[in-house]
Amino acid sequence: MEHRRIVGTLMTHSWRPEGRVFVIREGKTFTGSGNVQSEAAHRLCDIHVPEDPDLSTEHAVILARSGHCIIMDQQSAKGTFVNGARVPPDGLDLPEVAEIKTGSTVWTSLVYVTPTGSAPVAVSRPDVFMSHAAEDKAFVEPLARELGSRGVNVWYDDFVLKGSS
Repeated sequence: MEHRRIVGTLMTHSWRPEGRVFVIREGKTFTGSGNVQSEAAHRLCDIHVPEDPDLSTEHAVILARSGHCIIMDQQSAKGTFVNGARVPPDGLDLPEVAEIKTGSTVWTSLVYVTPTGSAPVAVSRPDVFMSHAAEDKAFVEPLARELGSRGVNVWYDDFVLKGSS
């Protein structure tokens, strides 16, 4: 059983129509199609996506510590992108909400990091999180707008992420 604190999530619909959700944990969270090669004890990547032919064996790592997350590309063949921008060699601070692309997999990330042992930081969190497949947009977008007009704090991918569909 994993004992590291959960500090965020990655969600994708790239390989399964129903979607998949993975957790980001305190410390290092590796993403890839195979085993972690950069540590002495080789193990399966924490976020393991063997379906993606463009995902490197050890593609990226998210480092969660001191109240924030940094994403670093692990010298992958295709690069790692956050909100459309390539992650530089020294990494990039991961915003609270972002679109991440690793290989051919597109993720929506939500990061809820607070310093270890502290109370949660008072920030505006959505009451409802809405993300959708393209074919559901005609139903989901009016629903998101209606909820917002009734005072519900809605996080909706098309309202937040550039280039969403």
